[in-house]
Amino acid sequence: MKNDNKEVIQKKVIRVVVLIGALLIGAGIFSFIASNWDGMSDMIKVSLIIGSMLMVYLSGWFLKQKQSNSKISEALFLLGAIIYGGGLFLVAQIFNISASWPDGFIIWMIGVIAMAFAVNSFYLFYLAIPISIAIISGHTTSIFESSFLDPVSSLSKSLLLLILAIAISFTTGRIIRKRLPENLREVF
Repeated sequence: MKNDNKEVIQKKVIRVVVLIGALLIGAGIFSFIASNWDGMSDMIKVSLIIGSMLMVYLSGWFLKQKQSNSKISEALFLLGAIIYGGGLFLVAQIFNISASWPDGFIIWMIGVIAMAFAVNSFYLFYLAIPISIAIISGHTTSIFESSFLDPVSSLSKSLLLLILAIAISFTTGRIIRKRLPENLREVF
C-alpha cells in the first residue's frame, strides 16, 4: 500500500517536471526569436515558427504512437500548442495584420481544441481554459471601449468568432465532463 502511494506521487512529480520543462522550452524558443528578431528575414521567422511547431507535434505523435511514452508526448503536444499560439501573434506582427487581439486568442483556442481532440490530450483541453478566459475578458473590454467610437462595427467586427469560441468551449466542456470518472463528475 505504501509503495503504491509512493509510485503515484513519483508519477505526478515526473508529469509536473515534464510539463514545466515544456513551458520553459517554449519560453526559450520565443526568447531566441525575440533576441534575433531584427537579424532575421520574414521568411526565416515564419519558417522557424512553422518548422519548430511541426517538429514538436511530430515528435509528440511519434512518442505516443510508436514508443508509448505518454508523459513526454503530452508535454510535446503542450509545447506545440504554445508555439502555435505564439506563432499566430508573431506572424500577425510580421505581416502587420490589424485585428483585435482577442481574435488571435480565439484562433489559438480553436487550434488547441482541434489538436486536443486529434491527439486525445487533456492537457491541451486544460490549456484552452485560460485562453478562453483571455478571450472573454478581452472581448468584453474591447466591446465596451470601442462601442463609444463606432457602435456598429465594434459589435459586429468579431461577434461571429466570439460566438464560435463560446460554442466550442461549451461543447468541449461537455465532452470533458462526460469522459471524467463518476466520482469527479460531481466536483466539476
